[in-house]
Amino acid sequence: MGRNGKLRGPADWVFPAWRLYVDYVVEEIIDRFKPSAEEEEQLRDFGRKLDTLLGQAEGQARAKLKAVYKAVVDGTYRMEGGRLYAPDGAWMYIAKVAAPRIAIHGVSASAHFPDILKLPRERLELLQLGWRASDEGNNGGRPFMRTTQPWQVFAWTAARYGELYVYVDSVILTREGASVHMTYHGEGLETEVEQGGGHRSLVSR
Repeated sequence: MGRNGKLRGPADWVFPAWRLYVDYVVEEIIDRFKPSAEEEEQLRDFGRKLDTLLGQAEGQARAKLKAVYKAVVDGTYRMEGGRLYAPDGAWMYIAKVAAPRIAIHGVSASAHFPDILKLPRERLELLQLGWRASDEGNNGGRPFMRTTQPWQVFAWTAARYGELYVYVDSVILTREGASVHMTYHGEGLETEVEQGGGHRSLVSR
């Protein structure tokens, strides 16, 4: 893992490394926070769903990378609209201002992350405000997080606990190796909305 928390490496290593990290953190949370039996099962289910999504994404990524690599070596690829296509239809994004990436399709799930921090509402809102000011996005009043950094998965979901929609959307290819790009949407959560100079709460449940 790099200094910035991104997990990068060979494509056949990065997915198992992600799964190992997820399993490790789930066990550490259970050991340190001592959740209830129901919350422990929710945490384990969250980890199992991430493991499943990562396994499905790995299969897609391997197949597409293999096809694209063969097309480049054989000289049978074609370029169209910022995409490099293999003869079998597999493709990857190629852009001048961004790293190449393989799109992943149909790898998603709903999951529940329990309230492990048990913070007073005011302190929880401060954490959420910090995410809003940095890496969190907003879609129609609903918060979301896009990241290649495994630690952010758990740091953000702890602050935005509840029902989440998770999907793996791409594998980014750099000189340092491949990284997995995941997106998390908060379901049933509302971010802060400004009205007439005032503010409503960061959380709506």
